[in-house]
This record gives sequence, structure tokens and C-alpha cells, in this order.
Amino acid sequence: MKKKIIIFAGLVVLTIIIVFPGCALFEEEGSAVFWFNGNTAEKWRERGTTSMIFYVDGDPAGSASTSLFWNSAPECGASGSITVVKDLGTKTSKSFSYRVIDQKGSLCYSGDIEITANHCQKLQLTWYE
Repeated sequence: MKKKIIIFAGLVVLTIIIVFPGCALFEEEGSAVFWFNGNTAEKWRERGTTSMIFYVDGDPAGSASTSLFWNSAPECGASGSITVVKDLGTKTSKSFSYRVIDQKGSLCYSGDIEITANHCQKLQLTWYE
């Protein structure tokens, strides 16, 4: 009897896979970290920017002082980093908009970032003139 139940369960799973081949059984998530180096931080401080507020798809993602910078890209989740974890649904990657403003509300950066499942996307924000 137990063997028949196992065979039946296996056939049900196989049928689902055959009938719905493009459907993922699990939802995916991915992450991204935003960072800037010392040169960029110094340029922003010279301009009077002391902190930045990060938004991803309109949702607050965190804030960072321009005194905190990295010499190389940090890992997602590193202490002091601006890291976001996003639900990708059943997709393996998805594009999200981001916006960074300073403490006065002025726009510093904006764009799109492609986040991939089970991956840490590292986005360096650089000084522009």
C-alpha cells in the first residue's frame, strides 16, 4: 500500500511538471548593494551633502553618511551597507528603479538595476561632473 501511494505521488508531481513546465514551484529573491568610494564621498561632502537616502521601486531602502565609503565593493548585507533584498516572483531576474536623494531632498542618482536570483548585484555610485 505504501509503495502505491509513493508511485501515485510521483505521478502527480510528474504530471504537474509536464503540464506546467514554465511555472516555478518556488519564488525567487535577489539582492543588491549600493556603494561609493572615497573620492565620490569627498566630492559629495565638498558639495555639502552629508547623507543620502536610498529608494528602490519607491520604497525606502536605507540611508548612509557620506563619511562611510568603501575601497572596493562590499558584499550584500555588509555592516553599514545599503543592501536590498527583492522578491522576484517566479522570474530569475527583474529590473527595479532606484533613486538616491541627499538630506535636503535633492536628487543625487537615479536609474534602474537588474537584480538576479540568488546573486548580489553590486552598484557603484560614482561622482559625475
